[in-house]
Amino acid sequence: MKTMKKLLANALLACIAGYAAEIRISSEPALPTANQVANGSFDGSITGWSASNGNEARIAFDDAEGRFAAGCIRLAGEEGQQVCASRYIKFDKSIPKGGNLFLRFACKKVGTDFEKAAESVSFQLSMPDGKSKFIPVPNILIEDHDWAEYESHVILDEECVGGTLSLCYNDQIGTVYFDDIEMYTGRVSLKITVSGKALEHILVRSSIDGVVLSENASGNTFDRTLDVPAFGSYCVEVMEADGRKSSQLYPANYDANVPATEHVHPLTPIRRLIFAPNSSRAEQFQFELKEVLPDKSLAMLEFDTRLMIPAESTARGGLMGHCCALKVFVNGTQLTEKNMVHPEYVVIFANGRSGKMYGNNGYTLSYSTTICPLDIENSYCPVNIGDRNPFKMKLNVSGLLKAGTNVISFLNTYPTSPIYSFDVCVENARIEIK
Repeated sequence: MKTMKKLLANALLACIAGYAAEIRISSEPALPTANQVANGSFDGSITGWSASNGNEARIAFDDAEGRFAAGCIRLAGEEGQQVCASRYIKFDKSIPKGGNLFLRFACKKVGTDFEKAAESVSFQLSMPDGKSKFIPVPNILIEDHDWAEYESHVILDEECVGGTLSLCYNDQIGTVYFDDIEMYTGRVSLKITVSGKALEHILVRSSIDGVVLSENASGNTFDRTLDVPAFGSYCVEVMEADGRKSSQLYPANYDANVPATEHVHPLTPIRRLIFAPNSSRAEQFQFELKEVLPDKSLAMLEFDTRLMIPAESTARGGLMGHCCALKVFVNGTQLTEKNMVHPEYVVIFANGRSGKMYGNNGYTLSYSTTICPLDIENSYCPVNIGDRNPFKMKLNVSGLLKAGTNVISFLNTYPTSPIYSFDVCVENARIEIK
């Protein structure tokens, strides 16, 4: 046990010691900006939310449920009833055509019938001339599930001044809960200053949209100001000529990866990594070990993963069937079905059909719930527009790690198409050692 604790402590020190460059990040206005949804976390009440006519008794504040803390809105379903809670949101200032709007919320379902209509969230934009239109919002999984986070980033094709946000549970049974509803708009100026001994490359990631800057550097200083969406977090990654890597997240602890402990080693400070289709180049992340792992130790590469339609894409349809789109490598060795701990290589869906979680293009990231509904035992990560059931991955990499620098690589293998182009989203990527 003492040997393992010493080894894990050395691994942490090795990671920390590599952070040599000085990174300063700020923005105007400061992030995070104000949430446009008043009482989106339902702190003690559902004040500001209106129930559909005749359904007031079916919509209530629930002080026992909640995503991270007690308190959320509860919608009780009933066959033949249109149960809906809504509120009007007036933006701090109008959003111009081409502007950004980001919506995120959490949802939980109990006792639903997946053969009936699913619950839904809608947002109806209001234009300055009084006209209105609906924008795409996340599809919610049709089966019962514990708290899951849903989100969408929309680039507007018309100016808007506000809109009506509705939480609906129509012609259903059971109960649906909503919590932590957030909406952000606009853009900020992101100021980045880096100082180091011999800078080589600077990369900036958004937790919502992926890489927003990738640029070679030289000398010992780097300064940039970027015009970026006013939501999510931004991670600056610095590579120096001697191979040392440094990184910093802004705002600190917002959309962050899981915290580091003596057993858990996040691959990057930012929660979400987004990989565009690229059949020839994998993105690499380093993990340091001072010593070889003891024979009886167990090392797992864990992350949540899914397909995601980019915000700038005009495609809004879902995938049919299933799709394999992610290859993972550890020190150059490709992981296969033999490394899978969760989910298992063959999974059984709620309708009794079976599916495989690995194929020629790597790990399966999508099964259409239209034909393959999730079994209640399956777990999944946050979903987006057009996504289906993504999964939490746990891959055994015990025999592949070595003393010194280890390289974990991810490759999006989804074939590019003029109609569809799907990013691969990987969240909370970390090595766990036991």
